[in-house]
Amino acid sequence: MLEAARRLNEGASAALGPLLASALSPSERVALGRVLYADAAGPAPRPDGEPFDWEKAWWAAALPPAPARLLLGGAGAGREARALVAAGYEVFAFDPLPAAVVALGALLGSAAVSCADYETPEHWPGPPHVDAVLFGWGSLTHVLDAAGRFRALAAAAARTDGPILASVWTREAFPAAAGRAARAGAAAGRVIGRARGLRTPAPDDLGFAPWCGFGARVAPTELEAVGRALGRTVHFEPAPYAHVTLAPAPRRPPG
Repeated sequence: MLEAARRLNEGASAALGPLLASALSPSERVALGRVLYADAAGPAPRPDGEPFDWEKAWWAAALPPAPARLLLGGAGAGREARALVAAGYEVFAFDPLPAAVVALGALLGSAAVSCADYETPEHWPGPPHVDAVLFGWGSLTHVLDAAGRFRALAAAAARTDGPILASVWTREAFPAAAGRAARAGAAAGRVIGRARGLRTPAPDDLGFAPWCGFGARVAPTELEAVGRALGRTVHFEPAPYAHVTLAPAPRRPPG
């Protein structure tokens, strides 16, 4: 009985993401992610946990030294912000979850935070120019379309001549659900989507996690193209968690 229950749970989990991807509109996928994120964080989120070792090594290699001014996006309740402030950085942070912004305000001061997302750079906090921009752990991957990711990175480039750091899901690290349950979920989702008047198929790069909703599996080639468009060099590391640094292009000596 326990083995049957385990298999049923695994099948349901494999089916859920493909079903919802096809049954929901693009805006509903984003909204669901925020509801799940808020539910997982709770009504009074706290900046629990420490940066991972790969984050610490990445920051040490890519960020300008403290006391540089950093803009931190998708900051959650402040896990990264707390560590960066402790390291001597001046941090300005934003997040789309109001409860997380309250926690960020307690950590950084209300003037240094705002309730904003990657689609609303006009609401990002801080001075017009910062020394670097860091998108919080995996947050860029929850911008579900490539055009939106480009706009977010372009907005970051407009705020800094320094590096832009982001981490994402990839197809290799987060492979798509496969098997009978996933196929059945996708088929059921398409039926529901058509009944709801949705005509555009779900993108094939979407992943799903029950605690944070949908995320795009971002290809390194997309990030390379963004770097070229923004005139930046691209340093991509696929593991242990895929992350990229868009660094300013080296300046040529005069003459």
